[in-house]
This record gives sequence, structure tokens and C-alpha cells, in this order.
Amino acid sequence: FGSSSSMVIKPSSGVMKGSTKRTTKREDPDESDRKIRQTVAWWNRYGELQQQIHYDSVKEPLTRISSRQAMQLLNSLEDKKDRLVNPTGWIRAECQRLGGGEDRELDTKIRRTIGWINHQKVLKEPLQYVKVASALAQVEPQAAGRILHDLCEKAHAIKDPIGYIVTAVRRQLGEEKPVLDQKVKSTISWWNRYGNLRATIDYHEVLVLFSQLEVSDALFILSTLEGKETDVENPTAWVCAAARKRLEKLAEMEVDEEG
Repeated sequence: FGSSSSMVIKPSSGVMKGSTKRTTKREDPDESDRKIRQTVAWWNRYGELQQQIHYDSVKEPLTRISSRQAMQLLNSLEDKKDRLVNPTGWIRAECQRLGGGEDRELDTKIRRTIGWINHQKVLKEPLQYVKVASALAQVEPQAAGRILHDLCEKAHAIKDPIGYIVTAVRRQLGEEKPVLDQKVKSTISWWNRYGNLRATIDYHEVLVLFSQLEVSDALFILSTLEGKETDVENPTAWVCAAARKRLEKLAEMEVDEEG
């Protein structure tokens, strides 16, 4: 008779495929919370996820995006569940990417801790919030603070603080460190060695964003540096901005298709 998930109807997202009728009625926050809670419960019971979703960890991030976006995000687990080691971390990161705003508790804790670390001057160079925020946003505030505290404790032996943080986050989530396709890695290496850029592309800083892209998209973004070598002051920030724009575009396309 197939798997148990095929026997149970998943809670409706409230949006009928193929429907073009839109409503301007604002949904009751309690009703939205009920739908999200039911959908998370369904995934945990019948979704055959590699790990269960921790509702308390995703509730707040999901409320910072629209109810429609939240339900579409949860429904999109169908295509990703087989390769998602930690769906909770993925949901938190996706909420942030979808423009749900900052997690104030997490943001405050990260900024304060980074400021304290920099004040101690235990690292060769000051740690920049913008370079680690996207990785640390995938874990809860307490875990993010613990990772930064450990970084400070081991600073004398750590040559690559950003790489250390990214790896620690993945370990916290029970995931392996994200990797890039060899073609993408080779292209980044080529640009850094022969591209005559004004600054090198920071592999660790682009890793999280580029690992979410198709190989063709990542290679295209890197190819657009051609002809702009002397104009782009910060290639890392430039390609990261392009990657975010592409991911946002893909998210919009998914919304249009499901709507």
C-alpha cells in the first residue's frame, strides 16, 4: 500500500493551484499559527525527514514572513527532504533569505560577542559580522554564542576564523560542510590567480550562497566579472550580491508557479 505518508492528507496551504483569484483579507495570526503547527507536525510524523523539525526553533522565523510564504516554504520540503540533513536549520535560513527580517535576539547576541572578541584582539584581524551572519543565522542564539566563544578560546590555533565558524555551524546542525562543484572551485581559483582582480574572492564567504545555486548559475555569475576587473573593488561582495539576487529570483519563480 506504499508509505504511510501517502495515506495521510497533508494540511492545505490555503492556496489552490491554478487559481488566479486573490484575496486582500488579512489572515488571523492564530489561524496562521495553527496551519504552520499542523504542517510541521505532519512533516514530523509522515514526511520521512532525516531529522524532525524543532517547532520551537522555527516558529518565530516563520512568523516573520507571510503565512503564504511560510506554507510554501514548508511544502517545498517535498523536493528537498532526501538531501536535507537538518530541516530545522534550513527553514531558519530560508526565512531569513525570504526577507523575514533579523532575529533580534540572535543579531544582538552575535554583534555583542563579535565586538567582545575583537576587543580582546586575539585574532590576527577583526572578525566582521557581515561575513559570518548568514552562517550563524542557521542555529539558535545560544549555539551561535557558544561557537563564537569557542573561537575566542581557540584563537591562537585557528588560522581561518570564518572557515572555523562555517564548519562549527554545520557540525551543530549535524550536516557536513557545504562544498562547491569542482568547476566552480576551479573558476574561483582561476580568477584569484589570473583574473587581475582588485581583491581575491573569499571562498569561505561565498561558500554558503554558492552552494545553494545550480552550477550553471554560479559559473555565470563568476563569468560576469569579465570586463569589470578594475571596476569591482570587492569581488567577493559583488558575486555574493549577485548570488542573493539569483536566489531571490528563483524563490519568486517558485511562488508564481505554485500560485
